[in-house]
Amino acid sequence: MAETLGQRIRRLRLESHPSLTLGAVAENVLSVGLVSKVERDLVSPSLETLRHLAARLGVSPGALLDGGMVDEAALARGALDAARARLLLGDPAAAAAAAAHMATLLTAASGGRNGSAGQLRARLLALVAEARFGAGDPGLAAHAAAEAAALLPAQTTSATLSAPTGAGGRVPAPSWDLTRAEVAWALGLLERRRGRLEEAERTWTDGLACIEASGAAHPWWGYLRASLLYELGGLHEARGEVAVARDLVARAASIAAGVAQTTGPALALLAEWDRESAAPGEMAAYAAPAAACVLAVTAAAERMVRRLTQEAARLERIAASPPASRPPVAGVSHSRHLR
Repeated sequence: MAETLGQRIRRLRLESHPSLTLGAVAENVLSVGLVSKVERDLVSPSLETLRHLAARLGVSPGALLDGGMVDEAALARGALDAARARLLLGDPAAAAAAAAHMATLLTAASGGRNGSAGQLRARLLALVAEARFGAGDPGLAAHAAAEAAALLPAQTTSATLSAPTGAGGRVPAPSWDLTRAEVAWALGLLERRRGRLEEAERTWTDGLACIEASGAAHPWWGYLRASLLYELGGLHEARGEVAVARDLVARAASIAAGVAQTTGPALALLAEWDRESAAPGEMAAYAAPAAACVLAVTAAAERMVRRLTQEAARLERIAASPPASRPPVAGVSHSRHLR
């Protein structure tokens, strides 16, 4: 039988010279209870926990992953959630660093191109691009976005997301739809910055269609959907299509309001993990990222609702005014970012 991750960690701990106690491995960073749970395969360690354990055992995180039966996808999803929470809470540099590191680790462990590993790596790189863009580094953002787009199956780049299926063409599996939406969001931000507004509109429209076709219920997808609608509204306003912009922003505000109401379930999830953790508050070491991401999304959605309500009212006033009295569209900003 193959050695599990927990068994490998325990073996390496006991084979150390001198052998390490649970307390010595935990140091002042982790609790002894958490290390014990990891060794018994009762919990999957987070990326931060894995790094600490590897350092104490004198091996690389990749060596632990290669030698054990860790749920690599769960580890990557946790890192993605944690990075997204950091981005939404206003720390794009930390978000980019964490997501980029996990993308590299995922590649080293599995190649990171096919199946769930490929999707997770594309999502991580799309987040890196968004975070770099938010941090004011469009060059690195463009590089990460290009890497993410290269991982998508055929006919899913920004130029072909909406291309009809034809002779020799193929439609990507539905499971890639949400990944495509995140990559489209990042690509659209860069296209808009370059002044390629038609390309940005096409890319964001495709991303929006991917989310709506999936029927995904997680608050993040609602937040991203509202973000896409808002940005599309800005592009339509820039063309003088105020009524269309008003309707798009109103839709975005309605969706964001629904997302903002999911705070309660997220708090319940945090409380549940807290009860099951090895020590009070310890769930942050291995299980909190998913709940933290939901909380960060709902907080961002609350801010978005306030902003979009004001935007919808402004556009309503403009739409109701005589065309001659409307402000020039040249004054519309194309650089707004919702973070």
